[in-house]
Amino acid sequence: MKFALSRSAEPGSTDPMKPLAQWLIAAATLAIVAALVAGYLGRFFHPFDSFSHFRAHLAVAAMGGLVAIMIAKVRTGPAISLACLAGIACLSLPLALTAPYFGIDPGANTARSADQKRYSLLQMNLRYDADTAPAIDRLRTVGADIVTLQEATERWVVALSKVEDIYPYRAFCGARKPHGGNVILSKFEINDDRRICSEPLGLLVAPVELSKGRFLTVVSQHLVWPWPYKQWLQLAALSPVLPTLEKPMIVGGDFNAVPWSAAVDAYADMTETRQIEGIGATFAPYGLPASWRPIIGLPIDNVLISDDIEILSTGALPATASDHLPVLTHFSFRP
Repeated sequence: MKFALSRSAEPGSTDPMKPLAQWLIAAATLAIVAALVAGYLGRFFHPFDSFSHFRAHLAVAAMGGLVAIMIAKVRTGPAISLACLAGIACLSLPLALTAPYFGIDPGANTARSADQKRYSLLQMNLRYDADTAPAIDRLRTVGADIVTLQEATERWVVALSKVEDIYPYRAFCGARKPHGGNVILSKFEINDDRRICSEPLGLLVAPVELSKGRFLTVVSQHLVWPWPYKQWLQLAALSPVLPTLEKPMIVGGDFNAVPWSAAVDAYADMTETRQIEGIGATFAPYGLPASWRPIIGLPIDNVLISDDIEILSTGALPATASDHLPVLTHFSFRP
């Protein structure tokens, strides 16, 4: 009896799926590198800015693709490997400078600012549907001088009345929206005549009088998601307002954008402020273990300051019931 060998089993034959798999690995890796590079071009083509938020994630994926190329022995020439290495190399310096795990030493400027008055700002995205008790407890235990809040619905307005003894001065904007609006709480008097509230722009501005005749412009900002959502349209609508705000200024907000993104850079340019880097990953979706946040989370809760403000310390605090972490910043004014 004769047995015929299948073609795939004949000596010297090649598995047709192997070249296909190699090409798929190569194509996927090149696509990752392309997204990585595109993230640097967001200022010129706004949809590309969406890739910048995942720069660290894409870098890890690109390195994994490079390893897969070597294991699979992809025979498409050295160009693919060089492209991958170039894409990863172009990240080395920016990642070192903007990695969300490098914080500011709380005591770094203590000696220089020992004779200056110190203030504190607590930035929190409350999350519109979260349990209010943990956030209220955090407000009491931290006791920051000024608080900027986002996603404060009407039920949050009621809950925040529990800390009215700590924060007698308050400004609300957009609480009736389904996902809430902005709030500024202060131990110092707010000048209501100069307050700005714009629900469509996610903007609340409140001049706070720290001492007689000395004001600090406090901004609570909530930007919508990046492309394909309307973040850049919102920034364009903010462009007539933000440059008119007086200095000194401090901005706390959920920007839905990382500090090194073109969106935050554009906001900083319009307000003539600088973003504080090193706060750390502040957002991670519900359902993920808290230990995963530093690995896959995004630092999208930002604090921006004008040049006449000096940062003494900044960093994220343990979570409340929100999917965002609170951010506490201590600051003073430059002599």
